[in-house]
Amino acid sequence: MTEFEKLKIDLKRNNFILSKFVCVIIRLERINRFTRFIVKPFRLLFLNCFLNVEIPKEVIIGEGIRIPHPYNIVINKSTEIGKYCTIFHNVTIAGLDYAEGGGGHICDYCFIGVGSVLVGEISVGESTIIAAWLLYTSDAADEE
Repeated sequence: MTEFEKLKIDLKRNNFILSKFVCVIIRLERINRFTRFIVKPFRLLFLNCFLNVEIPKEVIIGEGIRIPHPYNIVINKSTEIGKYCTIFHNVTIAGLDYAEGGGGHICDYCFIGVGSVLVGEISVGESTIIAAWLLYTSDAADEE
């Protein structure tokens, strides 16, 4: 599936205009160097400075990502996010050592609530709901 096809699905799932704009920036920077060059100023000014959203281009994101309130989201560069996941604001998905990577693996259809922190090389199972303001340092099984 191409990034444009993923973007179409992302735009249908996100209702808020800021959420749509974040999805556009995230998907366009993953296409090629030319689009990355065009998108970079918007990423720096809008995502990083205004919304404080740090989702590096190395993050693997499946189609249908939903970001209802795109504020203060930080995701480690070696994280993999599955299809149709929902990530709320103030979420951090971090590795234990930034230089080494070590981000988590979020399976399909997961819901990550407001203010959740996922630390280390953890795996979040399919259809898992992570409640608001939780700290996860170990794996979360399917539908927990």
